[in-house]
Amino acid sequence: MYLYYIVCFLAGFIAFNNVITGAVFSLIESSINILLLLLSVMMPVVDLAQHPMENIRMSFGVPEIIHFLIAGSILLLSFYSNPLISKYEA
Repeated sequence: MYLYYIVCFLAGFIAFNNVITGAVFSLIESSINILLLLLSVMMPVVDLAQHPMENIRMSFGVPEIIHFLIAGSILLLSFYSNPLISKYEA
Protein backbone atom coordinates (compact mmCIF):
# COMPACT_ATOMS: atom_id res chain seq x y z
CA MET A 1 0.00 0.00 0.00
CA TYR A 2 2.86 2.38 0.74
CA LEU A 3 4.31 1.72 -2.70
CA TYR A 4 1.10 3.14 -4.20
CA TYR A 5 1.49 6.36 -2.20
CA ILE A 6 5.17 6.67 -3.11
CA VAL A 7 4.40 6.20 -6.82
CA CYS A 8 1.61 8.79 -6.64
CA PHE A 9 3.84 11.24 -4.80
CA LEU A 10 6.67 10.89 -7.31
CA ALA A 11 4.32 10.95 -10.29
CA GLY A 12 2.88 14.19 -8.97
CA PHE A 13 6.14 15.95 -9.72
CA ILE A 14 5.99 14.68 -13.29
CA ALA A 15 2.30 15.52 -13.64
CA PHE A 16 2.72 19.19 -12.76
CA ASN A 17 5.21 19.77 -15.57
CA ASN A 18 2.62 19.51 -18.34
CA VAL A 19 -1.14 20.12 -18.52
CA ILE A 20 -1.84 16.99 -20.54
CA THR A 21 0.35 14.82 -18.31
CA GLY A 22 -1.37 16.22 -15.22
CA ALA A 23 -4.83 15.54 -16.61
CA VAL A 24 -3.96 11.99 -17.64
CA PHE A 25 -2.27 11.30 -14.30
CA SER A 26 -5.24 12.55 -12.29
CA LEU A 27 -7.61 10.50 -14.46
CA ILE A 28 -5.61 7.30 -13.94
CA GLU A 29 -5.00 7.94 -10.24
CA SER A 30 -8.68 8.66 -9.55
CA SER A 31 -9.73 5.53 -11.44
CA ILE A 32 -7.34 3.39 -9.40
CA ASN A 33 -8.50 5.11 -6.23
CA ILE A 34 -12.17 4.35 -6.93
CA LEU A 35 -11.31 0.75 -7.87
CA LEU A 36 -9.49 0.25 -4.57
CA LEU A 37 -12.34 1.86 -2.66
CA LEU A 38 -14.92 -0.40 -4.32
CA LEU A 39 -12.77 -3.45 -3.64
CA SER A 40 -12.45 -2.46 0.02
CA VAL A 41 -16.24 -2.32 0.25
CA MET A 42 -16.95 -5.46 -1.78
CA MET A 43 -14.36 -7.83 -0.26
CA PRO A 44 -16.17 -8.10 3.11
CA VAL A 45 -19.43 -8.75 1.23
CA VAL A 46 -17.78 -11.55 -0.76
CA ASP A 47 -16.26 -12.98 2.43
CA LEU A 48 -19.68 -12.86 4.08
CA ALA A 49 -21.21 -14.75 1.14
CA GLN A 50 -18.48 -17.40 1.24
CA HIS A 51 -18.49 -17.81 5.04
CA PRO A 52 -21.98 -16.86 6.28
CA MET A 53 -21.55 -18.21 9.82
CA GLU A 54 -18.38 -16.26 10.64
CA ASN A 55 -18.35 -12.81 12.20
CA ILE A 56 -16.97 -10.54 9.47
CA ARG A 57 -16.40 -6.85 10.21
CA MET A 58 -17.79 -4.55 7.52
CA SER A 59 -15.98 -1.22 7.55
CA PHE A 60 -18.09 1.18 5.55
CA GLY A 61 -19.14 4.49 6.97
CA VAL A 62 -18.90 8.23 6.62
CA PRO A 63 -15.11 8.33 5.92
CA GLU A 64 -15.51 5.88 3.04
CA ILE A 65 -18.41 7.89 1.58
CA ILE A 66 -16.38 11.11 1.80
CA HIS A 67 -13.39 9.36 0.22
CA PHE A 68 -15.61 8.10 -2.61
CA LEU A 69 -17.08 11.58 -3.19
CA ILE A 70 -13.64 13.20 -3.29
CA ALA A 71 -12.20 10.58 -5.64
CA GLY A 72 -15.29 10.66 -7.86
CA SER A 73 -15.25 14.45 -8.04
CA ILE A 74 -11.58 14.48 -9.04
CA LEU A 75 -12.25 11.76 -11.61
CA LEU A 76 -15.12 13.71 -13.19
CA LEU A 77 -13.23 17.00 -13.09
CA SER A 78 -10.11 15.48 -14.65
CA PHE A 79 -12.17 13.67 -17.29
CA TYR A 80 -14.13 16.71 -18.45
CA SER A 81 -11.17 19.10 -18.22
CA ASN A 82 -8.77 16.71 -19.92
CA PRO A 83 -7.26 18.45 -22.96
CA LEU A 84 -7.10 15.15 -24.84
CA ILE A 85 -10.86 14.61 -24.44
CA SER A 86 -11.98 18.20 -25.04
CA LYS A 87 -9.76 18.50 -28.14
CA TYR A 88 -11.73 15.82 -29.97
CA GLU A 89 -15.24 16.89 -28.92
CA ALA A 90 -17.48 18.17 -31.68
